[in-house]
Amino acid sequence: MVIDCGDVQQVLVNLTLTDNNSNVTTCETYVTVFDEFGYCCPDSLLVSNNPFNSGVYDAAQYFVASGKPILTPESVRFEALDSLVMRFGFEVQQGAVFETIRRGCR
Repeated sequence: MVIDCGDVQQVLVNLTLTDNNSNVTTCETYVTVFDEFGYCCPDSLLVSNNPFNSGVYDAAQYFVASGKPILTPESVRFEALDSLVMRFGFEVQQGAVFETIRRGCR
């Protein structure tokens, strides 16, 4: 199985296990793939009119957001190295947590 940047999420995998007596069993399970060092980070990210779930959203260079994406009680962080732009209509509802950090991918 090859895992690449398109698999940074939960991935369903099939496991085949063999013991010392050559008994074999199989099962399916989910493996959560993380991009801890930011190798799969896009150069830019443009988001509009989609509610955000809690988490970190990052881009290597530019991040642009519009619409009304952050709802209570979500906690959202935007990260980008060169610019973080919130366009007309961007809204953070009272009670939500929103922060921006000017840096490249994690």
